[in-house]
Amino acid sequence: MMMAKFSAIMSAMAINQTAKKFSIRSEKRAITRADQWKWLAYGLFSKRARAYSALESAALNQIDALSDVDMEAFLSVLNSDHPEEVLCGTSAGVVAERNATLKRGSSIRWHFSHGEAVVNDRFKLIKATSAIRCVRTFSDDGESDWVAR
Repeated sequence: MMMAKFSAIMSAMAINQTAKKFSIRSEKRAITRADQWKWLAYGLFSKRARAYSALESAALNQIDALSDVDMEAFLSVLNSDHPEEVLCGTSAGVVAERNATLKRGSSIRWHFSHGEAVVNDRFKLIKATSAIRCVRTFSDDGESDWVAR
């Protein structure tokens, strides 16, 4: 599965309010990279997922192997007080992370690489067509215009 799709699914699972069961099944190894193990930890087992998700059970089928690097990646999210920052490779912010509501018409930067937003024609800003609840803000430096207060 492509990383963008996998991370989107896991991000949604962390705050899901309807799905009670989750499973990954494929003929090939479904989770093949350390980054995917990080997102899996976030979506299914992180503090945020335990606080907000309705998920009751998860089945990880046909996992052939789990390397030391994979397990370290998985644990880096589980053991973090700031898992979103671990996932995006950003540092802790000056302003405490929090849940917010994204107002209609607000722009979203959605692609990060090595802790920096990727700003180019390939990754356009997304505009919210309606208000979006439960948006997590993090790594806010208190100065940029990324997060309006």
